[in-house]
Amino acid sequence: MTSDSRRSRENRRIRQCTDATLIGRGWELNNHTWPSDPAYYNHTFTNGPLWANFLADMLNLDLEDYAVGGATSNNSVVQGLSGAKGDIPVPSLIDQYASFIEKQSVLGENTYAILIGANDILLGNNITAVVPAVSAVIQDLQLRNEGPSTYLIGVPPDVGRLPYRAFVSPETSEQQSALSKDLRTALTQMYTNLCGLGHPKIILFDLFTLFENMMSFPEQFGFDPTKIGVSCLVGAYGETPNRSLCSDPQRYIFWDEYHPTTRAHGFIASKVSRSLSGTTHATGYGCSEEKLYVQSHASNSVSNN
Repeated sequence: MTSDSRRSRENRRIRQCTDATLIGRGWELNNHTWPSDPAYYNHTFTNGPLWANFLADMLNLDLEDYAVGGATSNNSVVQGLSGAKGDIPVPSLIDQYASFIEKQSVLGENTYAILIGANDILLGNNITAVVPAVSAVIQDLQLRNEGPSTYLIGVPPDVGRLPYRAFVSPETSEQQSALSKDLRTALTQMYTNLCGLGHPKIILFDLFTLFENMMSFPEQFGFDPTKIGVSCLVGAYGETPNRSLCSDPQRYIFWDEYHPTTRAHGFIASKVSRSLSGTTHATGYGCSEEKLYVQSHASNSVSNN
């Protein structure tokens, strides 16, 4: 990515393939039926802009979104699902990437964001497809790109610590936490391997650690320590008889049982922005791993009050 004003804005974009939709693609795939609760912002799974929206604004870039809520890495291994009953198939990371490539004639200078894997755990307790899918996408992009690009690889948070855990057995939560840790290790190793091959700028942004920090030190991020691990919106998935909505979402890390609030998304954007600005620890040629302290996030967040 470059700040050179002579470059066309057409070639300066954030292009995202993830498991969380930003602009309502899941709403379209679900025939405008999900997410159905009016509290969701623009038919996305939170209460305001998401991290990629914030990041695009911070960097003055366009955002091109291929993300779909409920997506997995590879549907042949774990089928991604959405809808009120969780029974509507959605395109995987592999499918999202194929859809993106079909529409491209030339790939110039871009920032590509890939955050996937949480639904592989939630829907299949299987993470075997995540690293192969992410690695394949990045390496294929490298072959096609005609300009220098940046690749953002996200490590999902601990799935076993989502508010959803209140509705499953302790054994299930423990298994999901173990898989989340294994996935973090696998993605970190993949990142190290890609950097060792001399790939251009690849940034690993570790949401596992960020969310652990937010839950361990909530007051440093402006969150209420009594609301850690619970959600502002309850009942949107039919998990409780009644639906309820808090009056102070800015004090919550989680918006619903699975997804963070827009305030938490602001911290993610701040984390990634600092990595892109080159203020992080370099770990290999053209590569960087985000190494920020809790205090840095707390004092440089996006305000979403």
